[in-house]
Amino acid sequence: MEIRIKDIVSSLEIVIEDVRMIGIKGIRCGGKTTLARAVFEKICFSFEGKSFVENIREVSKASLSGLRSLQKQVLTNVLNDRSFTIGSVRDGKSIMRKMLCGKKVLLVLDGMDHLEKLDTLAGGLIWFKSGTRIIIITRDEQVLLAHKVKWIHDVILLSHKESICLFSRYAFGRDAPMQQYKELSLQVIHYVASLPLTIRVLGSFLCGKDVLEWKDALERLKEIPLKETMENLELSYMGLEDDYNEIFLDVACLLKCWEKEDAIMALESFGYYARNGLKVLEQKSLIPISPCQLLGMHDHIEEIGQNFVRRSHPDEPMKHSRLWIRGEIEYVLANDLVRMKFIYMVKKTIMLSFVLIHVS
Repeated sequence: MEIRIKDIVSSLEIVIEDVRMIGIKGIRCGGKTTLARAVFEKICFSFEGKSFVENIREVSKASLSGLRSLQKQVLTNVLNDRSFTIGSVRDGKSIMRKMLCGKKVLLVLDGMDHLEKLDTLAGGLIWFKSGTRIIIITRDEQVLLAHKVKWIHDVILLSHKESICLFSRYAFGRDAPMQQYKELSLQVIHYVASLPLTIRVLGSFLCGKDVLEWKDALERLKEIPLKETMENLELSYMGLEDDYNEIFLDVACLLKCWEKEDAIMALESFGYYARNGLKVLEQKSLIPISPCQLLGMHDHIEEIGQNFVRRSHPDEPMKHSRLWIRGEIEYVLANDLVRMKFIYMVKKTIMLSFVLIHVS
């Protein structure tokens, strides 16, 4: 963590007497909150007041009073006063602006998914006293850009060495795998693909199991994704507008590793506003685009998309909205299983392949 912490602290420049907001963005379960918590604990002693607000997305959606409760949480934490009564979100903004300007504050806002919520909890630099620092954690870069946040950090996923160390701590209580589990541990690390949450979940799950039980669990993962991990990651794309969701599924099932312009050409041929759609998904940390303009997608996010397409009818490919496994495509076409509802999907799969051949 130390290298990552230094990078964030460097941007915060807490010795400078200005008000500064920075963003930490990246894939869900990628370690954003853990990083922010480590930074918070390291520097909080330098401030007159502090508040670490977690689960903003979930709390604000739970009830109409969710945002008001978050406003009250910030005021209570920073001012150490529980007597505040907030009648409405608008009242809460006025109270925060009036009360927070007198203290040098460290504020962390975790799970920020909408600009309106950010305006409610940290409306502007003028709300705060000089020296205040606000850290905003989000999966959606557009929230930060729209709020004029100048310093934005992409969370760096774990390296292979770091992944092994973290996994070993949860599975064996040490920094390296036990010798008889070394090869199996490497298989686990290959599967988890650098996601800290998945590493912790699997490490804890496999802790205390014998070699045969490990092998059985790994074979199961090839067929049945880990439920806890999938449920967490599914939140990454839940709530997408319909056309963005369709583009997401196309990339997960068919277009990963395509050149961006080729993918845009294919998607536009089916009526999507593909250039805008890919940008939105990139900003939401779902589709990274490499410097050489290739579409990427984390293995587990890809797995979620494919699982979503297959889950209702796992053994009936003719009912899937997309086909990407060669054997299933050949089976459906060879057995004349194409129904009227299915024709568009088959044509779409063939057309996407044709566009790739045509362009290349």
